[in-house]
Amino acid sequence: MPGISEHGWRTPVGICDSQPATAEGVRALLRDDPVLTWRWSAHSVEDAKLRQAMEPARVLLIDSALGGAPVLASIASRAAEHTVRVAVWHSPMTIVETEQYISAGASGILPRSAPLTEVRDCLRRLASGGHWISAESETHGPRVARTTRATLTVREQQVYELVRRGHRNREVAEVLGLQEGTVKIHLQHIFAKMGFRNRAALILGFAWRSFEVESRPVMSERAASETTSQAGVALAEYLAAAAGATKS
Repeated sequence: MPGISEHGWRTPVGICDSQPATAEGVRALLRDDPVLTWRWSAHSVEDAKLRQAMEPARVLLIDSALGGAPVLASIASRAAEHTVRVAVWHSPMTIVETEQYISAGASGILPRSAPLTEVRDCLRRLASGGHWISAESETHGPRVARTTRATLTVREQQVYELVRRGHRNREVAEVLGLQEGTVKIHLQHIFAKMGFRNRAALILGFAWRSFEVESRPVMSERAASETTSQAGVALAEYLAAAAGATKS
């Protein structure tokens, strides 16, 4: 079973959250979980660092409301340990903010409005070494791009396709027989037409559109839940693979 070692141990979880009641809710959720076990809770990033040093957890759930810079720094330091997986617990965030957390080393992105079953699934996924981004996470940008890609010229569409696959400007220029400066100009036009602020937002925007779950009234509640979970996992794996290609 994912998250359990060969010795049968359950994966310890630490929660760093600004609201004690929320942390207690997650603690209750994990009380009888066969895969995960509660380790500690903290109400500040500094407190979480101290508790992690004394009682190491393998999976951390960190509240983004505790501050962008401290949370990003904490994620980066935890990610450097390799054995610790971090999920960010957030209110609606922009595509750029999502990219920043992923680039810092976050393995999961989870909205505060997520049902407890999804919180459990996310933590289990991280415990097994995977990634998770909720298909219900609110980001700004992709839905604008959905209706504006048709306005791109043929050359701009070629550049877009190569960039969203992770190619850098130099590589795009070589493939299309262009000057690197010309590729940069095309990218500026693409950003303006599709509503993206930068290259990272373009890659993230494509990922969200590719794995976004559409409303299907004929689906059962269980089927819809499973499809949403699969979309979140697929999106997270895509972003993990693309994380190193967000710079020009």
